[in-house]
Amino acid sequence: MKRFIVIPDSFKGTYSSQEIAMFMKEGILSCIPKALVEMIPIADGGEGSVDCYLHALGGTRITLPSKDPFMRDIDASFGLLPNKEAIIELAATAGLSLVKDDPNPSIASTYGVGIQILQAIEHGAKHIILAIGGSASNDAGVGLLQALGYEFYNEFHQLFFPTGATIGQISYISSENVSSLMDDIKFTTLCDVKNPLFGPHGAAYVYSPQKGASPSMVKELDHQLRLFANFLTKNNYGDPTFEGSGAAGGSSVALKLFLRSSIVRGIDFFLDITQFRIKLKHVDMVFTGEGQMDSQSFSGKVIDGIASKTFEVGVPLIAFVGRTNGVSTIDYPKGLNQAISISQEPFDLQYVISHTKELLIKAINSFLCNQ
Repeated sequence: MKRFIVIPDSFKGTYSSQEIAMFMKEGILSCIPKALVEMIPIADGGEGSVDCYLHALGGTRITLPSKDPFMRDIDASFGLLPNKEAIIELAATAGLSLVKDDPNPSIASTYGVGIQILQAIEHGAKHIILAIGGSASNDAGVGLLQALGYEFYNEFHQLFFPTGATIGQISYISSENVSSLMDDIKFTTLCDVKNPLFGPHGAAYVYSPQKGASPSMVKELDHQLRLFANFLTKNNYGDPTFEGSGAAGGSSVALKLFLRSSIVRGIDFFLDITQFRIKLKHVDMVFTGEGQMDSQSFSGKVIDGIASKTFEVGVPLIAFVGRTNGVSTIDYPKGLNQAISISQEPFDLQYVISHTKELLIKAINSFLCNQ
């Protein structure tokens, strides 16, 4: 009896990883009706992570009041997992999708993330997993620290609420009123970028234009991050220039230096926590996929991470993608046997979006039934 694992990413903007996994399973069973198919929808640390962790590990979705990037009242969810763990998406409260009509990273805050951290701890979590993709902010995570009780003062000893436009004014940080709930809490941050905090490859220059920053705002945001980094270094908070410190508008800095969070590659952590390597010992083939395969697909992303595991045990890995963009077989990571585009040239995006399910099932049928 043939055994498969389907472990796709989402086809962004069209279908979730859960939906793509269902389509893949349907395609396999239509060709091999008696096949055993395990679905492991995946996310590498961005939006959709809560759903994927709950699907893989079980648990409960908790929805409670919080704040959005502009401090407006919203309801937001996190996942309460077994073993006193919780999964929180930064995008649930500080995400770009929440301010898409009027983005402004100079004033957007991560305050709501801190609210969710406290809520997860109040529900019994001792290990907080933070998926930090999709942020609208550039505040280096000071907003979430404020929600936890940290207080920020300027050079005039005035308490203030720093944002991306003003974090350089911080001259003193008090932890006197930090919630006692924070004692003995373990943090893990899922991060798939390596950008530094500031500079031409940093948080402001690379990511803030996508969040609505003008060229002049980009320059000022970068300046503020530099000032904040100098403050942290001078006052012995730790080195704010670690690899990935520019992730989520610099939020990884607050998480690592103040909450002592470990910073890990999202795909590797997910595969480890779901015991993917062990499951591979019992399958004949693995299917993965994403909306568009390009050079970034092999730089610490989903397909790259999965391929490294399938290569170790010699299980074939096939990727079904909406489109391949400038990628040849010589670019494939070890462990990726084949990548199959479900679309035909000339590429028609709207047609592929509206026919993703049938195109994906057809591609799987064509591949399996010709084996």
